[in-house]
Amino acid sequence: MKHTSSRIPTWAIPVALALGLALALWLLRPLVVSGDGVGYIKRLISPEDDIVPGHLVYVPLLEWARRTLLPDGGHGAAAHLATAFSSLSGGIACGLLFVLARRMTGKVWPGLVAAAGMALSYGFYRASGDVEAYATCVALMTLIAVLAMPLGERGPRPGWGVVAAAGIALGLCTLMHTSLVLFTPFAVAA
Repeated sequence: MKHTSSRIPTWAIPVALALGLALALWLLRPLVVSGDGVGYIKRLISPEDDIVPGHLVYVPLLEWARRTLLPDGGHGAAAHLATAFSSLSGGIACGLLFVLARRMTGKVWPGLVAAAGMALSYGFYRASGDVEAYATCVALMTLIAVLAMPLGERGPRPGWGVVAAAGIALGLCTLMHTSLVLFTPFAVAA
């Protein structure tokens, strides 16, 4: 009998890592929402002024998700949805960091260590369990780095579609938190 190797698809580890860490970050989230988070939730419930200076896309995106997924939800439902969004963004950021580290080294373990290191850092844990734009911004910045990295040591440079996707991610990142416009030189140089 010939033994056949059952290889795990390359997409399975980062997806499982992202979803598992998102769930863990959400379950282990702080019980108290930050002061900024309370302000965002208040704007979600009464959206007469849903543009927050410095966060031009964050609250409108959460408002769209709340109206779509929880049309009859109140403050509690909005808070859970917003923290779930941050936790999912945190999980996606860790999954993308795994992809980036694996591309850089060609090995799985450095990716797992990098993703675990980011997920276990206090600041990232707080941002991923609170109602804040930071975890989403980290996910978008990590996506830009993954898109900008060639597929191999001497692999082809990314095509125009990848460059456009990175540009859209950079635009969203900047509109999520306008101070991240300072990230633009890095993204362009990559």
